[in-house]
Amino acid sequence: MKHPHPVSFLDPSLPQGATWLGRPFGFWGVDFEGKKVLLITEDITIKTDTTTTPWPINYQIVKAWKKACEDRGSNHSTQAYDRSGGGIPFGDIISVVWSPLVNRR
Repeated sequence: MKHPHPVSFLDPSLPQGATWLGRPFGFWGVDFEGKKVLLITEDITIKTDTTTTPWPINYQIVKAWKKACEDRGSNHSTQAYDRSGGGIPFGDIISVVWSPLVNRR
């Protein structure tokens, strides 16, 4: 892959109890034939805490996703989230906690 860019996608509608599943990470780039490709390299689970922290769950998710992205060398310009349904108010949190420049899909 030529010129790979680290990317991630967050779908806030995939809760499973106190964990959020399916936060894929990967690389977006161009293959050796000139085609745009997405290589998924990892899924992470974001665990939330409803008993010992004063932070609301949605803030915990955004903060954990932001940290996971930064740990993998990616920034807000190569991240996206699902803004449909529950993602609409979730986007406001992403804008405040991280950046209004995170891509909305």
